[in-house]
Amino acid sequence: METFQLISALQHLLGDAHVLLDDVQKAPFCIDQRRRYQGNALAVIQPATVAEICQVVRLAAAAGVSIVPQGGNTGLVGGATPVSMGRPSLVLSLARMNQIRQWHGDGVTVEAGVILAELNRLAGGRGQYLPIDLASSGSAQIGGVISTNAGGMRVIRHGMLRQHVLGLEVVLANGEVWSDLRPLLKNNCGYDLKQLFIGAEGTLGIVTAATLRLVPTPIQQATAWVALPDMAAALELLGALRQSAGDALTAFEVINHNCIELVAKHAPDLAWPLPGEHADWYALVELSASHQAIDLHTMLLDCLAGLGVQRAVVAQSQAQTDTLWRWRELIPEAQRLAGGNIKHDIAVPHDALPVFVSRAEQALKDRFPEVAIIAFGHAGDGNLHYNVAHTRSSAADTFLDEAEVNGLIYDLVKACGGTCSAEHGIGQLKRDRLRDWAGPTGWQLMQQIKSSLDPDGVFNPGKVL
Repeated sequence: METFQLISALQHLLGDAHVLLDDVQKAPFCIDQRRRYQGNALAVIQPATVAEICQVVRLAAAAGVSIVPQGGNTGLVGGATPVSMGRPSLVLSLARMNQIRQWHGDGVTVEAGVILAELNRLAGGRGQYLPIDLASSGSAQIGGVISTNAGGMRVIRHGMLRQHVLGLEVVLANGEVWSDLRPLLKNNCGYDLKQLFIGAEGTLGIVTAATLRLVPTPIQQATAWVALPDMAAALELLGALRQSAGDALTAFEVINHNCIELVAKHAPDLAWPLPGEHADWYALVELSASHQAIDLHTMLLDCLAGLGVQRAVVAQSQAQTDTLWRWRELIPEAQRLAGGNIKHDIAVPHDALPVFVSRAEQALKDRFPEVAIIAFGHAGDGNLHYNVAHTRSSAADTFLDEAEVNGLIYDLVKACGGTCSAEHGIGQLKRDRLRDWAGPTGWQLMQQIKSSLDPDGVFNPGKVL
């Protein structure tokens, strides 16, 4: 099939309005959120049904054209941006696949284009929510967060998205559909096939729907902002909270002082929680419960007092809670406004965090005396967003040192028994590193899975493998 025949067939199938050919219309779909990766697409297509997607896959395969599945395009590793791999690509937007198919007692079956925040708004009316908290929740789509196995700020309590996926519906490379959307907590009937597609970044199939397990909405919360001298003190606090609060510990975020300076610069009207107090590190702690059996506010105060913590504030109102969280949530935007930085989404065993932080800072400062380290993340699960800026006097020149910086960081991560990708995925950014991290046998298994499910490489080429 020639290209013009493919376009004509797609227009007949989807309607002209849902086959975008104009460069201006296509542009937002062909560049990633960070403006780092930009590609070209033959067209951006917007199907509304599973049957349409199946037909699109068959047409693309017949024409020798690749398909790049795309959700809200909020990823940070270039995983949803088309790449030139010797043949043209279609960007397949799932935005029109946005229906709630069925509510279950403790879950819901939704289509891939449903926006995360909208799902939680609707689930909130039922006293439930999907506990995946992302900065991009207002635009991230369910299919995308499944395909990246998203995490967020409450993994310490609720786990990654993988723990909440009960079933999937997926369009395969031959245009057929594999579907198992049963809302079962227990199902040991053969291989757990859905796990192949969770976190696969659209390289094995197109996720079109999912059955998700929801959890009860908390009815009480206690939130604290704690000043800490170092990461070791943060881990001591984390251990004490695990012991005293147990499953009520919902979030434990750590933030270094450079992050605070960036946020203060770009949000000068945001009230500082600890007037007159400054530290190298801070922890943002949240306890929550869906019952009133215990007083979380008192529990949090008692834990802090038991450790002798004096530089801390416990929120006394929802407004104060919101202000504390704003200091954490504004960090990514403040980084963007400050200019380029080299991002690392790493994880190590959480008890190795103090060693990693100390050694990484020393290694970077020895090599780049002007360096600024913007580190924050989810210490409760060992995940740090360890970002590096100003290796040179001009922020724009930082990327000239990216290979060397990455080498320093990833060598330390590996020595600590960690990973180069905790929650952002591989995409284009870390594709060249995956073989080393997966090991020879793991790499071979991944290639065999890809070859079995997508032998012609139709889905999302240039990503992951």
